[in-house]
Amino acid sequence: MITFIENAFKHVSRGISEAYVKINFEQAAKSVCLEIENSKSNIQQEKDSVSGLGLDNIRKRLDILYANDYSLTIKDSETTYYTKLVIKI
Repeated sequence: MITFIENAFKHVSRGISEAYVKINFEQAAKSVCLEIENSKSNIQQEKDSVSGLGLDNIRKRLDILYANDYSLTIKDSETTYYTKLVIKI
């Protein structure tokens, strides 16, 4: 979870007044849910630890730790990056 939070702050669009990071964390009886959304610049940024190889590594770690007991949703648009991780407990 920390990796997703760190990257939201690392890659939030800087220098514009509309820049934001939204984080929502909820624990229910049988799951925890982390949702993160951040604004991003229209300018192509260098790939980081969450994209490409980094994202593959995160998915592998989640598979090892939680097997079929998690879901990961990532939406990458021109102006926002959204991640939702749900882990069954």
